[in-house]
Amino acid sequence: MIKQRAFLALFGVATLLLGISLQLFIPSAHVSAAQITSRSLTLQAGTSAGGSQPGGVVNHLFSFTLPTAGTISSIQFEYCTTADGTCTTPSGLSTTGATLGTQTGATFSTLNTATNGAPYVTSSSGVTITSGEAITTQLLGVTNPNGTDCTGTLDNCTFYVRIS
Repeated sequence: MIKQRAFLALFGVATLLLGISLQLFIPSAHVSAAQITSRSLTLQAGTSAGGSQPGGVVNHLFSFTLPTAGTISSIQFEYCTTADGTCTTPSGLSTTGATLGTQTGATFSTLNTATNGAPYVTSSSGVTITSGEAITTQLLGVTNPNGTDCTGTLDNCTFYVRIS
């Protein structure tokens, strides 16, 4: 009985040490985020429509400051009818035909528009940013929401874009 208890105790210690040592060899991803407090979206005229025209094909210029330094691989722009909670894409909005325009502060190589209302820019090698770095990213050829899911004058309504 004593030998069995000693064996179980030794087995337990060995298992614990094995678990701790495996953590040294298995890489884990480190992810962190901080609130982007300085941000804006400027609706710019497109080739045939004014920037704030409901349903118009226009350009969207995002300006924001990233609060912490680091390397980032992507930034997503998620268009929603509300600022928080579940995100519902505004009626009439189309981002699937958008292209990447001018960029400052951080340059991404690709714009992924596969999911309407949630385009994102990527860089396969990552982009290094400094703390407090001002960034602008322009999306060309975005179709504005058409205003049918809100009340207001001349179909104008508020929509939100979550930057992550």
